[in-house]
Amino acid sequence: MFFLFICHHMMNQKWTRNINKGKYSFLRIWQIILVIFLFLFMLGSMISGIILSRYVFKSIRIMGVAVLMENVHMICAYWGFVMMALHLGFHWNMFINMIKNKIEKWKKETGKEPVAHGIRAKLAEKKQEIQNEQKNKHHTRSQNKDRGAR
Repeated sequence: MFFLFICHHMMNQKWTRNINKGKYSFLRIWQIILVIFLFLFMLGSMISGIILSRYVFKSIRIMGVAVLMENVHMICAYWGFVMMALHLGFHWNMFINMIKNKIEKWKKETGKEPVAHGIRAKLAEKKQEIQNEQKNKHHTRSQNKDRGAR
């Protein structure tokens, strides 16, 4: 999860650099608040997970907080997923347009429909599997006949 978080922010450095620039519309303010809450919930999940861990972080022992940290961990995890879903929802149209653009580019480069191409490839793979199975059955039958004749 942390790796995906880092990758996401590496790909979106422009947003972070421009956070102090431009007008703050109602939507932009809500997006920033959402990102802050998402960050806090992720941080809470990480810290509580480290405290609860008895394998990776053996040297960290804080006595008497296990029940509290379990609750913090669960709350942060669930609310973190809610915040991630809202974050994705805010950017859904951008995400869909990016996929459409990649599909259009692929069509222009290859001249093929991605879905139809994928179906054809899967059918060809299945056909090859069936042919291999038939060859193996035929080969096994002929071996069994040879053994019986001896």
